[in-house]
Amino acid sequence: MAKSEAMMLAEMYEKTRLLTRYYLSKLKEVDPFVAQGSGDAQFNSIYWLMAHLAWAENYLVVEMTGGKSVAPHWLNHYSLGADGSVHEGHGSFKELLDDVKAVHEKSMQYLSLLSDEDLAKENVGKFQFGDGDATCRFSVQHAIRHEALHTGHLSLIAKLNKQKTV
Repeated sequence: MAKSEAMMLAEMYEKTRLLTRYYLSKLKEVDPFVAQGSGDAQFNSIYWLMAHLAWAENYLVVEMTGGKSVAPHWLNHYSLGADGSVHEGHGSFKELLDDVKAVHEKSMQYLSLLSDEDLAKENVGKFQFGDGDATCRFSVQHAIRHEALHTGHLSLIAKLNKQKTV
């Protein structure tokens, strides 16, 4: 049986998440709560980046396609335009990673059930990025490329911390 488009998008997201996890594994000795960078080129902390990825996955894959949030409410602190701070009362980095994993698993379960017709509908927020495409399909595609962008940040943080990455 052929895979649905949603299943292929979920598979691509999984491959992207594996790359995120690979670079994250290179950062075990780096304080996840400290912003990283050099000079004027500063990145958010690893904690912030991972929380932001979970927020974005829930927002772009689930909420924008009409689903009910699968993320803890506090992840809204890490939304688009957030100030880069870690929320008050945050848990440990391990607790965050457990939440990131849960959001990802629930989002991928949700995504894999979407039909081609669901993907072709206009997304809830009418979100588009430059070319006028505001479909649910685009929202999911953007979530995948958004994750890859921040995976690049993790890669650069690893290099700044003298980690061998390839």
